[in-house]
Amino acid sequence: MKGTPGEVVLGRYRIEHPIGQGGFGRVFAARQVALDRQVAVKASVESGRGDPVARERFRREAVLVAAINHPNVVTYHDFGIDEDDDQVLVMEYLNAVTLLQVLRRHGALPPIRAARLVGQAAAGLGEAHARGLVHRDVKPSNLLLADPGTTAERVKVIDFGILRARGSAARELRDLTRTDAFVGTPAYVAPETILGREPDGRADQYALALVALEMVTGRRAFPADTGAESLLARVDQRPADLAAIGPRIAEVLGRALSPDPDGRYPVIRAFAAALEEAAAADDAPDPGRTSRISYPDVGPRPVEDAATPLRTRTISRRAVLAGLLAALLPAAAVVGWVAGAPEPAPVPAPRVDPVPEPAPVAEPAVPEAAAATDPVPEPQPEPAPVLVPSRSESPRPSAYPVRRTGTLV
Repeated sequence: MKGTPGEVVLGRYRIEHPIGQGGFGRVFAARQVALDRQVAVKASVESGRGDPVARERFRREAVLVAAINHPNVVTYHDFGIDEDDDQVLVMEYLNAVTLLQVLRRHGALPPIRAARLVGQAAAGLGEAHARGLVHRDVKPSNLLLADPGTTAERVKVIDFGILRARGSAARELRDLTRTDAFVGTPAYVAPETILGREPDGRADQYALALVALEMVTGRRAFPADTGAESLLARVDQRPADLAAIGPRIAEVLGRALSPDPDGRYPVIRAFAAALEEAAAADDAPDPGRTSRISYPDVGPRPVEDAATPLRTRTISRRAVLAGLLAALLPAAAVVGWVAGAPEPAPVPAPRVDPVPEPAPVAEPAVPEAAAATDPVPEPQPEPAPVLVPSRSESPRPSAYPVRRTGTLV
């Protein structure tokens, strides 16, 4: 297969233009002539024509993945060998971009969206796991986003080229992959794969958790200059970026990224469900923060408003007491003079008027009497309260006077 526009492959698919190429195949946009339906055609690489293992892997991928009927796994329509002896796999065509393209273009994604995408990917991978298939190469470039950025956005898991079968499905791929063979992308491979152990669905869970962490931070979890450094870093430790994200999301990802597979979630769908719940909890508003925002902050009461009423009330009470004393002392002096006389004359009963005659405004009699008879000094205005700080307090400078509570001296 040459892949030139207009070339007809398998007698029924017309090539339109190339989409991309990887280590295991070339992908083209094509059209099914009989049904006038757009499809994607994946052809084996030319260098693999003489490799029997690669050819058998390509064929068995088509057979095994075609049996998966799930909305989050790419659908395989057809398979065959063209006249150039290249293997051809026909898939559904998607108006989509890879997650890798989205991250490069937009950077980190909101945690809610990232958790939703992880949930869809986990649903597709979980279906494969239920059939005994392990993807082993989960990474952003193998997750297609159809209708990205819309309400219909959905994930499609693609490229099961290096899948590993377990259980009954293992008979289909026997002897194609040794147990101790290292297969996968170093940046996302699970620790047990690095150590040569047989992977299961929890290896895909680990890789998907690394993808999730990359989505919320905008960078790879193990940024190393060489693949060996990245591989060694994850054998006994979790990514440091977990400390920079929401606490609930960090807890879920920390479990899914356990170096020990037994420390992870039992199935990938349980991990995805926990992540969506954690993202919703971290995204919920803080009750305390909401309360502070709901009630307006009127600020401290001005010092004049706080001090003046108190001082005014205090001075008013003292003024009243001084006036009463000024009125009572002359009366007390008169009573004492009468009691000391040898022959007191009869004193006529005083006349009590129902309504006392108001004193003239121009002659303030009471103050004059008070000045003449009152030995008590004229009351002074009350001094402003002074705050005596406790020993545990240290005075802090303020840009303007503020009334504080404390001991008045």
